[in-house]
Amino acid sequence: MKRAERELAKELSFLDSSLTIDSLARAVGTNRTYLSQSVRLEKGLTFCEYINSFRIDYAKGYMQSEQTKFSTEEVAIISGFGSKRNFVRQFRRMEGMTPVQYYKRLKIGITEPKIANLNSR
Repeated sequence: MKRAERELAKELSFLDSSLTIDSLARAVGTNRTYLSQSVRLEKGLTFCEYINSFRIDYAKGYMQSEQTKFSTEEVAIISGFGSKRNFVRQFRRMEGMTPVQYYKRLKIGITEPKIANLNSR
C-alpha cells in the first residue's frame, strides 16, 4: 500500500485517465488482487474510489491555485478523469457539491465543512 501511495503521489500516475489496477499493481510490484484487497482494508474504498480521491484532491488544488477562468471539462481532463460527466458525478459524491459550486464557495472564502458533512450534525 505504501508503494502504491508513493507511486500515485510522486509520479502522479492518477492523472492518467487510462490508469488501471493492473498497471498500478505492475508499477509497484504486486498483483491486482493484493492491491485491491489492500485498498479495501486500509482505506475502506474500492480501487476506483481510491484513485478518484486523488483526482478530486488534485482538481480542488488546481481550482484553488488557478487565477484564470477555466472550464469544468478542462479541470476534469487535467485531473485525470475521462469525461466531464464522470468528474462532476464523482466530485458531487465525494464533496457534496458540484465543482462549480465548490469554486463559487472557494471564491467567497467558504470551502469547509463539506456540505455532505452538514447533514450529520
